[in-house]
Amino acid sequence: MDAASIRSVVQQGLAIPCATCKKYWRGVDAGLGGCGQSSCAGPLAGKDFPLYEGVLPDLLQFCFACGDTSSYGITAARGQRMVGVCKRHLQLFELLRPSQEVSGEVLVHTGGTVIRIEKLLVRPALTLAQQILQTEFEWAEAGKKNDQG
Repeated sequence: MDAASIRSVVQQGLAIPCATCKKYWRGVDAGLGGCGQSSCAGPLAGKDFPLYEGVLPDLLQFCFACGDTSSYGITAARGQRMVGVCKRHLQLFELLRPSQEVSGEVLVHTGGTVIRIEKLLVRPALTLAQQILQTEFEWAEAGKKNDQG
């Protein structure tokens, strides 16, 4: 496990805790293509990387998706600790459906405000007609502001 190898697998989409976990690299060295730990996963699967054995002393400090400094912490449904996420990757919880249910919390570090993940996930898909109407409304509102200012 070296910095170049970690960077390479993260660029391919592997989560930071997985990319820095000794078990992952042991599995790769053994030809398994990964750690093979089906009971270990991140917040998108309702867990907090419970079997993590790596160089990160605190999974809250860095975004689990990209490794940048975290802006938020997530406590997943079946997790015991908070896992960090940056502002850019917080949208994963809005745009993707986690496997099974995730009923944890997203805690904003700075203000202490708590947002339930369920509220972030409630985002019904718009039909094409609804999307067109919404876009036309937004453009009309923007046009009114431009006319006034």
